[in-house]
Amino acid sequence: MILLTAESENAIPVGFTADGLPLLVNRDSPLPDDYQPQQLVNMRDYCDSSIVSIKGSEIEGEQIAVDALLAMLMQAQSEGLTSWQISAGYRSVAYQQKLFDDKVYSYRQQGMTGAQARSAARKLVADPGCSEHHTGLAVDFALFYDDTGLSGSFEGSEESRW
Repeated sequence: MILLTAESENAIPVGFTADGLPLLVNRDSPLPDDYQPQQLVNMRDYCDSSIVSIKGSEIEGEQIAVDALLAMLMQAQSEGLTSWQISAGYRSVAYQQKLFDDKVYSYRQQGMTGAQARSAARKLVADPGCSEHHTGLAVDFALFYDDTGLSGSFEGSEESRW
């Protein structure tokens, strides 16, 4: 499935470069400065809450990715895996900068130098402009809730193994 913008005949499919290559976003391959998601949707409004819980009211995702996510989670649900929660989706570069700066500040408060804090932060938080979340194509799964209402860690859960 490919979503094309209606703005031009030479529209680029979501998640691809102008050269037709899959979009790679990381520290060694930052997102182009002019990149803009094409069709963000508010996941809490868009997603069926019987399939997935959306942790925040402002979490967005690229519609084509959210549709694929919902199809995947419906398959999981048919296999008895029903405890899905999304904690993050699209992030602007400015918001990623805030997350990075907050992590650096936290490490500075623990006594690290500026260089040490930035190095430590880079192990947990992507550099601004270098996060796959800027594309709107990535989501983070979070704590899940089982039938009793208890929460647990996604890591090590049946859902994470699936």
